[in-house]
Amino acid sequence: MKKMIHLSILIIGSSVALAALPQKNNTSFETDASFSLQIIDVDSVNKEAIIEEILTIQKSLLIPLEETTMPSFAQTGFITIQRSPQYLLKFLEKGIIIVAYHQNQMVGYLSLEEIDGYIDWARGRRLDAERSLDSLDGVKYIDQVAALTTFANQEIETVLINLAKELSPYGIMTDTLAKPYPNLAAMALFRKNGFVNLGTLYVEETDALPQHQIELILWLPEKP
Repeated sequence: MKKMIHLSILIIGSSVALAALPQKNNTSFETDASFSLQIIDVDSVNKEAIIEEILTIQKSLLIPLEETTMPSFAQTGFITIQRSPQYLLKFLEKGIIIVAYHQNQMVGYLSLEEIDGYIDWARGRRLDAERSLDSLDGVKYIDQVAALTTFANQEIETVLINLAKELSPYGIMTDTLAKPYPNLAAMALFRKNGFVNLGTLYVEETDALPQHQIELILWLPEKP
């Protein structure tokens, strides 16, 4: 089923069930740009093939936390965690992934879920924040948002974020890497889209990850 949405931006060429989720099974949205959006969930057809395309984008943007030299593409944003097909299939049991296509090519995606799992993961870690994460009742969490570097200046992430906002009536929280090296492009993207600083989460070294700091940022809808 196609559903028209109107997004107030200019495009040139262009970690639970979601209560606000529209119809399932690869719900498609047409935009005024030269690309389309699809919502993928646990019931979507061909989700395994779609996940493979997502992983290809992830791989092209990956900078491990252990990295000390920034590649040139880092200026337009990067990710530090490469998900597995099994992780994303499990993610779809409680969340959704919005994918963007241009001429039948996937060019970006955004993964959105309830915030509960992130709160559980952050519990026990040092958090310098204006408010407790437990106070974010009903807020959704953006696990990742990314676009191919060849489409980095075409506002695809903003379109994805705007649709995520429509599906998140109580707000959205996400995070960006602050140390050992800041993801300046991601910080600028979210601030441009109305997100404000919530606080800093300090993550100690583990077997899987080195010590690092994360900036938490929050968007809340305007009250009528």
